[in-house]
Amino acid sequence: LTGRLPRRPPAVGARRGGGRRAAAGGAAQEPQRFYASWDADALALAWSGANWDTNGDLYIYLDTQPGGAETAFNPYGTPVTIRLPSQDGQQLAADYMVRVEDSGTAQLYAWNGSAWEVTATFATSTTPVPGGALHYRFDASSVPALSSFYIPFSRIGVSNPAGAQLRLVAFATEEDALRLWAAAPDKNPLNSARAINPIASASAITSFALTQQYEWASLGAGIRPNAGQFTDADLQVSLSNDAGGVSVGYLESDLLNMLAPGTPIDADLDGVIDQPLPILRDAAPLGNGAVVTYTLSYVNSAPEVAPNVRLTVTGRGALRVAGGQQVVTIGDVPPGQAGSAQFTATIDTSSPGASAELNVTVADGTHGPFEWFWVQHDVDVTPPDAPQILAPTAYAAPGRNTVLGAASDPSGVTLVELEVTPLPAGAPQGISCADATPDDGQWACEWDAGDTDQRFQLRARATDRWGNRSDWGPPVTVMVDATAPTIALDADVDLRLQTDFFRPGTLDLRGEVRDNNQARQADLCEQACSTIAVAPGTAPVGDWRSPLVIDRSGDGITATVTLYGVDGVGNRSVEPLRATYRVADVPPLNTPPHHS
Repeated sequence: LTGRLPRRPPAVGARRGGGRRAAAGGAAQEPQRFYASWDADALALAWSGANWDTNGDLYIYLDTQPGGAETAFNPYGTPVTIRLPSQDGQQLAADYMVRVEDSGTAQLYAWNGSAWEVTATFATSTTPVPGGALHYRFDASSVPALSSFYIPFSRIGVSNPAGAQLRLVAFATEEDALRLWAAAPDKNPLNSARAINPIASASAITSFALTQQYEWASLGAGIRPNAGQFTDADLQVSLSNDAGGVSVGYLESDLLNMLAPGTPIDADLDGVIDQPLPILRDAAPLGNGAVVTYTLSYVNSAPEVAPNVRLTVTGRGALRVAGGQQVVTIGDVPPGQAGSAQFTATIDTSSPGASAELNVTVADGTHGPFEWFWVQHDVDVTPPDAPQILAPTAYAAPGRNTVLGAASDPSGVTLVELEVTPLPAGAPQGISCADATPDDGQWACEWDAGDTDQRFQLRARATDRWGNRSDWGPPVTVMVDATAPTIALDADVDLRLQTDFFRPGTLDLRGEVRDNNQARQADLCEQACSTIAVAPGTAPVGDWRSPLVIDRSGDGITATVTLYGVDGVGNRSVEPLRATYRVADVPPLNTPPHHS
């Protein structure tokens, strides 16, 4: 600076398109750049890419003295509080602020300990003079548009530049609200709908903190303003894993009202996310010994190297990371390069809690930490509910039976153990049944019940895919019914079949089924078999009744129907009942009398 404002000091910041999600057609879609330089008398700053007549307002916060404001000035009346950045333990506490409202108006504010006060208005019509007045110039003819500022050190409390420190952050807001759509340094969070992820709501973001600031330990001669402060790189990162769960990134999601760097998303490890994140929980819980593979994908879409990229990985609750904390070094990422880094963590349920949480901090040599990821997995330490036996519940057939039941668990039931005990006394038999469809809530076991009448007690327990085993379920007592039922015709019907002839029509058949346990049905078979329910159907004796359709014609024709009794477990009569009837539908022949 020699009394004339340089057209463009060295770049110290860039934000491409106000973020990857910027809406088309506005300044938020265009590259925004910030520049800084100084000499012995003054500070020179510039912002390119926006017209403050149409694109909103610009704020530049300067920390040159001990103490100062730690929150951003909000003259709009909207309920938004933005905390100025703290980085590496250094809080930016602003003493001075530049506010630009339009292409012709810029003001310098000073913090008086409790509020901001306007101390001067930037001149726009004169040429800067070394150590002279503040100067602001907006150049609409520049492509892109350029806003330049000349700020004498004496106006911002700097008497000895070589011994002075400066911390600085700048951002562009919407016209009528403290909603940021671009910031310098880049990688700062934003809250304008012009720039944020659609899953985030700009109106819901009422409080958050900036995370990036510039810091110069000296404003003396021979210092490159962008050294260590800026490299023209644009590293975008995302995190995925092979086990699902709730996964969210700070800058990736822009859920600034629900997330805070360094703060877990399930602080009490109860398996319930502390904030109602609009993120789908899409995975079954994990169990002891499960190994999860995480992949951080990255791409540098800008013309310079992203230096010294690294990840710091920590686990909480049941999640174990090697060494307790793991640093994954990616290193320098050249322009245009895409790649990925993988790491693993293991579930260890010896720790209390129903949650496993991964925290990942992404940093590089320019920004330090700039992105934060959280992944939460539910942990299954609870056994399935005790399984129920649904069938059989009273009687079982001799030989092979399929025992059906219900059992469920968030991790799925992979094994059911069926215990069969003869009654009144006998040694229990265990049957292990793998469940090929563990998530359907049902199970089946094959059981050979033998070939004699015998009572058994059945009960079952279930194991989920992580080895958690339930208590035994309620027992069921069943009777193996190996005795077949008998079937009989009503005596009156039987007599009629023996003595009568029947014309085509309907014959009413009836009788009873007898069993030692449960008479359930009768089967009537002629050309095909039909099933006849018996009443009541739950007792050892049941009545049956069925119309028999006679559709034969002729004289003296006989036909036979076969009847079987069926009991509650499907045993059919060993000796069927055969009922024969006679058909005579031809009228008797009238023979005339014989005359001699």
